[in-house]
Amino acid sequence: MHFDGSELIAGALSENPPPLDINKNADAANCLAVKSDAELLNHDDVTLGSGDARKIINKAEHANVAPPALFQRNFVG
Repeated sequence: MHFDGSELIAGALSENPPPLDINKNADAANCLAVKSDAELLNHDDVTLGSGDARKIINKAEHANVAPPALFQRNFVG
């Protein structure tokens, strides 16, 4: 189920879902944008699993970068 901007739609997301934004405008470069004082990513305690909470970043090539965190001020790192 997903929200299309005006109503909840049953079924899987399309292969090209629209950008998702929460209090911040998402764009082509940042298809997920969240502006909040705090965010929560929680382990899955409903389905069977390890209890881990992992964030996996898959980069295209060895030479590409995937920093674990990039801290910026006024969008400058």
